[in-house]
Amino acid sequence: GTTWAPLGSGLTGTSQAEVFSLAVMPNGDLIAGGWFDTAGGVSVNKIARWNGLTWAPLGSGLSSADDFYGVFALAVMPSGDLIAGGSFNSAGGIAANNVARWNGAVWDALGSGVDAEVRALKATDAGDVAVGGLFVTAGTSPSSYFARYTFGLPAVSSLASVTTCPLEMASFNATATSDSPLTYAWRHASTPIDPLLNPSASTETLVLSNVQPADSGFYDCVITNACGSVTSNAAVLTIRAPSDRACGGPGCDPDVNHDGLVDQADIDYLITAIAGGENPTGIDPDFNHDGNVDQGDVDALLNYVAGGPCP
Repeated sequence: GTTWAPLGSGLTGTSQAEVFSLAVMPNGDLIAGGWFDTAGGVSVNKIARWNGLTWAPLGSGLSSADDFYGVFALAVMPSGDLIAGGSFNSAGGIAANNVARWNGAVWDALGSGVDAEVRALKATDAGDVAVGGLFVTAGTSPSSYFARYTFGLPAVSSLASVTTCPLEMASFNATATSDSPLTYAWRHASTPIDPLLNPSASTETLVLSNVQPADSGFYDCVITNACGSVTSNAAVLTIRAPSDRACGGPGCDPDVNHDGLVDQADIDYLITAIAGGENPTGIDPDFNHDGNVDQGDVDALLNYVAGGPCP
C-alpha cells in the first residue's frame, strides 16, 4: 500500500485512548488492545476486533476495580485462541488476574493469573504461553517478571457401561475439562466411528439409535486439545436378548421343575420334556426361545447352571 486509511471511526476513551498491542487472528481479523472504551462507536472494554468493515467487542471485555487498567500485550495461540495480558482483574465478568484467554466465544482465566501487570506475551510451538511483566508471583509460585503457562492435556472422567434392549437407544458421555477447546472422536472396538454416518461421534455424547447385536462391544473416545490427545477408558455396550423380561420377552426361569433349586434335576426334567415325556409344571421346553425344541435348549440351561447368562 502507499496511503494511510482509517479503520472505521477508530477508538476512543473517556479521557484518552491509546493502543498498546495488535494481533491478527487466523481468519485475518485484527485485534487491538490498550486504553479505550469504544471502537467504531461500539462500547468495548480495552479490547476490540476489526473484521475489515466494522469494530466489535470481545464479550464484555476486560475490567478492573482500579481506574488505571488496560491491555498491554496480545498473543494468538496455535489453537486460534487469543491471550490478552495487561492490568485488569476481570475478563468477561469472571475473575482473571492480569492475563486471560478468549476462545472465540467466552473469556477464561489462566489459573490464578499473575500478581501485577503483564507487558509481553509469546505463544510457543508447544502450545504454552510465555508471559513477561512487572509481577513476582505467577499462580502460587514465585516467578520474577517472567513465567510460562502450560495448558495441559484434557482431564477425562470415566465412561460408564450401558445395558439395553435391541432397537432401543444407547448413549455414552465423555465428560472432560480443559484449558483449551476440545474435539471428540468416538471409537467402537478401536475403530473410529464416521461422523458422516453418526454426527454424534464428534461430540461429547455418542448416541446410538436402534441398536443391534452388532453394536455391542467396547466404546472409547479420543479427546484432543491444543496440547495433545487423551483416550478415555473403554465402556461396554451390552444388548440383552429379545427374550429378556426387561425387553418385553417371556424371560427365563431355570427352575423348570419348580422345586426351588436350580440344579441337575432341572436339566433332567428339560431333557424329559423335550423327549415328549411328562411335563407336570407345564414349562415351555424351548428354553432358549429360538423357535426350536432341541439340544440347544439343554445346552442353554446347562450354561446357566454353570454360571452363564439366562437366555
